[in-house]
Amino acid sequence: MASSAAKTRRRSRCARPFALSGEPLEQRALLTAFTDYEFLPAATFQLPDTPTPANRGPAVFDTLADGRIVVLSTFLANPFDTFGTPEMYVETAVGSRTWQSLGTLSLAPGGQWFSLGGAFLEVSPGGNQIAVGDNAFSTQRVGVFETTDLLTLGAGSMPIDWYQVPHFAAEWYDERFLAINYGDFSTSAVSLLDTLTSPAAPNNPDVVNGVGGASSSVTFDDDGNLYVGNGFDTQPGGSTTGDIRQFLLTDWTQAHTSGTPLSFETSGSLYTTMLSAGSMQFDDESNLFVGGSDFFGSGQADFLGLIEDPAQGSGVRTFDPDTAATSSYRLDYNPVTGELYANEPFLLVEPVDNTIVYVISAGPVADAGGPYSGDEGTMIPLS
Repeated sequence: MASSAAKTRRRSRCARPFALSGEPLEQRALLTAFTDYEFLPAATFQLPDTPTPANRGPAVFDTLADGRIVVLSTFLANPFDTFGTPEMYVETAVGSRTWQSLGTLSLAPGGQWFSLGGAFLEVSPGGNQIAVGDNAFSTQRVGVFETTDLLTLGAGSMPIDWYQVPHFAAEWYDERFLAINYGDFSTSAVSLLDTLTSPAAPNNPDVVNGVGGASSSVTFDDDGNLYVGNGFDTQPGGSTTGDIRQFLLTDWTQAHTSGTPLSFETSGSLYTTMLSAGSMQFDDESNLFVGGSDFFGSGQADFLGLIEDPAQGSGVRTFDPDTAATSSYRLDYNPVTGELYANEPFLLVEPVDNTIVYVISAGPVADAGGPYSGDEGTMIPLS
């Protein structure tokens, strides 16, 4: 089934409707985001928490089309429980950092929610769809539901399509297709789930395979190019931990159409090497934030990176908001406020509070008619 027209991939990047600085939009300078980004300690906030902090698993979150944060938390009856309860929340207003409960997420028949928390929560570019990964070990499922159903019916009453597909991380290409990075510690791949197909018979072919290492993150830029990483190098020769390869839109869509996936090791081009490529987020100026860590390989860790748009320069910057811990950051970019959110979901070296979210911002946002206006990229319709 083909899309009727090309669509914009990202949420609107022109005049943003809300600014945390409180300054009038017309008085703000335009961003030079790469050099202007800075960690804002005073903006640090906390995700919904349990009365007993030990009784929780890592939370995952993303931003809705209006800029509010939506959260999927995992609460445990006891701190050492194997299974937990998935609870959903939404920010009461953009930047409020207060939360409205949306109830307990209804699982697939026979489904269980592990204490390690959800694998991901991803809002589609148009804001209409949400996908979550249950992170189960044996029978992994990806749930897809409508944003309006979540907000009006609640997490326990809304209809959910649960697809039994393996997953580690995911990113929407448009309102229909979800790219999923999956695999194990020896090899990994990226599939493309068609969310219009039946959960009983999901269409989820690989578009990139043969990664010589563990699963990592996956993302798209504004031109629809696909980015895939090697999360932990396990095979001699070829790619290394943290390698991020770019696959052009025309190449990966052809792979999808033909049914012949691209080889990670021999196709595409090396974009950068950083950390474990465990979390990747483009901002509105095509700069790439990278999170994760290479603790086990004694490689890079304890920072998040920012790679400048190659069309503008070759700069690299690093940030470490939590200097008290040896950190591995998970990232989410808010295109409405222009903020990068970072938290620490995994207890890899020493205990960290995974409900704490650090904010990195470039400050002022673009005025109406500025360089972001109409610069949203297009997508090739998939069939």
